[in-house]
Amino acid sequence: MSEYTSRFDYKEFLVDLFREHGFQQFVGAEVGVWGGDTSVSLLKAFPSLTLYMVDHWELGAGIDTSVLNMRKERLLKKHRLHAEKQTSFAEDRRTLVRNFSVKACEGFEDESLDFVFIDANHQYDYVKEDLVAWFPKVKPGGVFCGHDYGSKRERRGMWGVKKAVDEFALKLEYPVKDQAQIWWFVK
Repeated sequence: MSEYTSRFDYKEFLVDLFREHGFQQFVGAEVGVWGGDTSVSLLKAFPSLTLYMVDHWELGAGIDTSVLNMRKERLLKKHRLHAEKQTSFAEDRRTLVRNFSVKACEGFEDESLDFVFIDANHQYDYVKEDLVAWFPKVKPGGVFCGHDYGSKRERRGMWGVKKAVDEFALKLEYPVKDQAQIWWFVK
């Protein structure tokens, strides 16, 4: 793999990681899609990829109707529509799954995915939940990976990605590899 010097190179790195892994006809899930930029990169790079784009794109039950939250709702809708539009070129190979990540994973059989890329809520407890929920969905020999490992926000204590991933991998005795703020290991 080439050298990735920018935190923005993560999409290129992810494509190279999957190429190096030898993925051909494969199925994966991106958990936490936001505007769909990573989905676009993967779908363009791999014409044989079937991708599940998992994101709730809403604030959830029990939200208040304050002006601030209504603005957040509009922003989330805008990002969902953007993700849908910019991946429309591959609408026969991508499925938008509008649900919270842990709930969404219930719709997938264990060992049914060649990869899972986690980039949803970056708070420690949520990352832990995603790791536990999604890991069984990856086939043996598949890639379990995610974004924002060791980011500035992580180092400032605002997120818990690195801590949750390190604890999870240590418990399972998997060595974590990381580059371009991507963490990964092969199941």
